[in-house]
Amino acid sequence: MRYCSPSKTNLHERNCKVTVGIGWTAPRWPFFRLNTDGARGLNEVASAGGLIRDANGKWFWGFGMNIGYCSISMAELCGLYQGLQVAWINGIRFLEAKDWRVFIRHIYHEANFAADFLAKTAGSMPLGFHVYQDPPVGGDPWLCYDM
Repeated sequence: MRYCSPSKTNLHERNCKVTVGIGWTAPRWPFFRLNTDGARGLNEVASAGGLIRDANGKWFWGFGMNIGYCSISMAELCGLYQGLQVAWINGIRFLEAKDWRVFIRHIYHEANFAADFLAKTAGSMPLGFHVYQDPPVGGDPWLCYDM
């Protein structure tokens, strides 16, 4: 891999590739991490899913929801909203930051396979909110891919 210096003025020298490692990272103890995703199938039905993991990466809680027809942005926001509600209802007060100061950041698809799986799975379920106390059938491998 070739790296370039920002001081180079030659345009060819600026077109460099940088390798970046992508993966799920655990929060500091005693925090939990919420990952969510929205999806829209070929039938344009939107869904969302998410999961909460502890500082060791262990599954704590997950959900999927078939939303019906809406934009992908709305599906993403519904997933985030439901995930925050689930965390609060389940007594989680350390979600990435104290006092519920929530930081929203983009997570690459390659580091969000589990939430993506839950969102896509929910698209084939009846309308509404579905809770997973344990990873659903077929979900275990995706938890490992994120890490």
